Amino acid sequence: MTEPPVRRRGRMRRQVAVLVTSIALVALAIAPRAAAPIERPRYSRGDFWSYATNLTEAFGLRFEGNTTITAGDVVPITVQGEAYDALEASLAGGGTFAGDFPGFGTVAGMWTVTGVDDWETTAWNGVRSFLRLTAEGVLTGGPTPLSFILEFVNTTTRRVTSDTFGWPIHEGTSGDTAAHWNVSLNATFQAQGFPPSWNQTWIDADFVTAYAHNGTERITVPAGTFDAHRIREAGPEGGHRERWYAPRVGADVRQWDYNETGDRLASTELTVFRYAAGVPPPGFPWMYGVLAALAATAIALAALAWRKRRRKPVEVWMPPDAGSP
Repeated sequence: MTEPPVRRRGRMRRQVAVLVTSIALVALAIAPRAAAPIERPRYSRGDFWSYATNLTEAFGLRFEGNTTITAGDVVPITVQGEAYDALEASLAGGGTFAGDFPGFGTVAGMWTVTGVDDWETTAWNGVRSFLRLTAEGVLTGGPTPLSFILEFVNTTTRRVTSDTFGWPIHEGTSGDTAAHWNVSLNATFQAQGFPPSWNQTWIDADFVTAYAHNGTERITVPAGTFDAHRIREAGPEGGHRERWYAPRVGADVRQWDYNETGDRLASTELTVFRYAAGVPPPGFPWMYGVLAALAATAIALAALAWRKRRRKPVEVWMPPDAGSP
């Protein structure tokens, strides 16, 4: 018994749909997936990261504002007698501050920060930095308001002696970075009508910073939602920092700083960024290929059905048989 044309066309459509679905499932199965290790980022000139900064306790003051780190050129430098190729990154920002000076009154004003940070290109460890923080404000609580300027200048060099937490970083691993630090910190205070006072501190010692990868999280900050690796960074002073590093950003999207007693002192969150290497390359457009194949198949089936509906039986004339009436 011959299968009716309508039923035959329906069976063909079902077979095509099953075939297309199978192709799509196979394509999904072989599509590339994100690798677990964190690969070494690739910075280029013009990359930048802007952060909202909140220091709940710094020099007895509360600082709020924004800072931006911008990648520059790779240049040869010498740090403590050792040569490096280093990426120069500039730092700029500013905001407001307020707080109390016990026995003097309350203060409020504006702050600005500028600086340069050099990252050696092998593992992106910071090897040299210069930072200037200036706070200009008014002290109230006395007979008359008193304007003042507070300035901090920090110059640091770090000669890395060992690093067991290098790239690529695998989930759940830990390691240390040992370095010889040379630090100079100058603090100057100038109040209206008074001579300036200053203080200087030097540090020349070996320190070890411990790192640990504590899993991955999806977090949301003003710059967007990111899959981030949570890394704990603990220094010799007893405090520690929690960092959320996002490979798509090439930097941290959030940082929380704690003192030795576990109180959170500062927090930063990414607000906007540009990271050229984080732009994903165009993948193979398999979905468009599947849709195009499905559309072509549907058109072919429709054309076939239309042709069959339009086709009429051809009447062929045959001469009568001999002897027929």
